[in-house]
Amino acid sequence: MTAKLSARDSLEAMIADSPTLQATRAGAVVTLARLLAEQVDASTGGPSTRLAASYLSILKDLRRFASEDRSAPKKASRLALIKQQAADTAKESAHG
Repeated sequence: MTAKLSARDSLEAMIADSPTLQATRAGAVVTLARLLAEQVDASTGGPSTRLAASYLSILKDLRRFASEDRSAPKKASRLALIKQQAADTAKESAHG
């Protein structure tokens, strides 16, 4: 039997998995998310509709921030590939 994770525990796992969410510029969003997670956990009988909507909205914002972690290396890799192709083409032109 597995124990149910609290909203705060799930949030902390998401933050720990993302360097962007650990960065200072995401601090305000992360702080708000932690506050909302604590309110969700503290609500008896489940969170109100408004609280649940606010929490889901902040999670969406956090996922958007976290997606920057995954997209940044791809852009850098593409740029590195383009530079390498340009260098290879220049070498071929110089030798040929």
